[in-house]
Amino acid sequence: MPISTNDTGFYRLSLAGPCAAAELALPTLQKHLGLGPDEAMWRLTHRPSVLCECLAAPKARLLSRVLAALGVQLRLDVAGAAPTTEPAPTVDISVQPLEARFIDEAAQALTKLLSAQHLSNACGTPGGTSAALAGPGGLILKDVPEAAARRLRGRMHAIKGLVTSVSAPLSALYDLLPGHRVGLSLPVAFLTDIRRLGLEHCRLTGAVAARMNHQTCALLLARYPRVPLIALNHDFQRFDLFLTPADIRPRRDLADFLLGRSDLPRDSLGPMPGTLKIESGLSRANALAFQADYAALGLETCARLRVWHPHPLASRSRADHNLDAQPGRP
Repeated sequence: MPISTNDTGFYRLSLAGPCAAAELALPTLQKHLGLGPDEAMWRLTHRPSVLCECLAAPKARLLSRVLAALGVQLRLDVAGAAPTTEPAPTVDISVQPLEARFIDEAAQALTKLLSAQHLSNACGTPGGTSAALAGPGGLILKDVPEAAARRLRGRMHAIKGLVTSVSAPLSALYDLLPGHRVGLSLPVAFLTDIRRLGLEHCRLTGAVAARMNHQTCALLLARYPRVPLIALNHDFQRFDLFLTPADIRPRRDLADFLLGRSDLPRDSLGPMPGTLKIESGLSRANALAFQADYAALGLETCARLRVWHPHPLASRSRADHNLDAQPGRP
C-alpha cells in the first residue's frame, strides 16, 4: 500500500484489492467516516470502490494504517486526481498430482506446456517441476491473469493424472508449515512473534502458525528469511482420510457403510496392521466435515495433507490420541 501523504492536503482512500476482513474492518470504517453499516459494508465488498473521496491527510494516514493492520488493501491518491487504473486481477493456480505415480509424466508434460518463466517462478528452476508437484499444495503458478488462467487450466486438463485449482491470493488464508529440515527446532523469536500475533498451531496440517491473511504471512516470511517455512494457501490444501487401526467387522452397519462408499474388499475391514485410506483428495473444509461425520459414527480417522516427498504431516481426529513424533508436527 503506497502512502506518501503530508500533514496538509486531502486524499482519496480506495480499496486496492479483495477484502477478506470486511466484517472486522466494518466498525472502524463506520467510526472514522460516519457511515451506516450497510453503506460501509458495500464500500468494503465492492470493487472498484472508493472508501472516501476527500479526507484530510492526518485522518487519511491514520485510517489507512488502522485498516491495513486489519488486512484491508488500500491505496491513497491526491483528492481530485484522476483515479489510478487498477491492474487486471490475477490468481494463483495450484497443479497437483492425483497420485504419486503420475508425477514424473506430468512434470515432463508441464515442462513442454508452460513457459520457462512460469516454471522458474513456480519451482525456482525448470528442473524442479517434479519436486514442486510433490510438495504441499503442488506446483503453484503465481499472479496469472484470470483469462490466461482459464486457458492454462483448460490445456492442463488434458494431462493425465493432474488436478488444478485457483485462488485469489490476496484474500486467501494461509498456514505456515515448517520445512522438513526444521523438525521441531524453530527460532525462539519466531515462536514469540506468532504468539504475539495470536496465531495458533493447526493439527490438520501440522502448521506452526495458521489462518493468517496474506499480509501477515508475507511479513513473517520476510522477517525470517533463513527459516525454511512453507506458506500454504487454504484453497490449495488437499487431504487423504485414513481409518485408524480397528476391527469393525462386528459392527455390520459400519462395515456396510464403508463398503458402500468404496471398492474395498470386506476382509480389509478386519484387524488392521495400519491405517486404511477411505477418502482421497479432500479440500480442507471437506476433510474436517468428513472427520466429524465418521467420528459421529464411532470411527476414528486420520487426515493427512497430500505431499509426496518426505514431509510427514498428519492429524488425528481425536485430540487425546497419542501421536507419534514426526518432523513437521507442532
